[in-house]
Amino acid sequence: MPVWAARFGLADSRKLFRMNSLEFIKRAGKGKPQPVYVLHGDEHFLKRQVLAVLRAWVLGPEDQGFGTANHPGDKAAWAAVRDELETLPFLSPRRLVVVDNADPFVSRERARLEKYVAQPAATGVLVLDVQTWLPQTKLAKLLPDGGLIVCKTPAAQSLPGWCMEWCLAHHGKALAAPAARHLVDLVGADMGLLDQEMAKLA
Repeated sequence: MPVWAARFGLADSRKLFRMNSLEFIKRAGKGKPQPVYVLHGDEHFLKRQVLAVLRAWVLGPEDQGFGTANHPGDKAAWAAVRDELETLPFLSPRRLVVVDNADPFVSRERARLEKYVAQPAATGVLVLDVQTWLPQTKLAKLLPDGGLIVCKTPAAQSLPGWCMEWCLAHHGKALAAPAARHLVDLVGADMGLLDQEMAKLA
């Protein structure tokens, strides 16, 4: 089991075709993106960070938003999503199509998604933002290795260590271990609020 998986209480990502979001943020940007990603979990801060990394990776750092399309999961129509994925990109190598709160979309369009994951478009990258993802389904088993990114808050005992690493990497300041523990005690497990407080400290 990888060190990061053991640290955050996750099973071996190679067996379950999933990756911890923090590891993805560190590693993304090398090679070619997958055609489909599923962001699974309830930590919205991590989902925003993963999406930011994906945008830069898929569209390039100079993209002005022309290559991204967002669809709400409760209203998204498969035809519209598929058209976006098959539309030739403008000023970027690919298009990024995100279905937000995609649980109802996945439930409605599961059969079409299974066919799409098996034969994805070459012009787009599909991102499904979900709360629930069942690994035993056909759709989950078809997902490419590394396509499932787990966006869940780390265990409480791991948060001070995350604060120290995140503060140094993203705010350019070293945070001592006692200060990190005190920050978590004061703010709690909300990673977005922790990031905001680290930004203030920096």
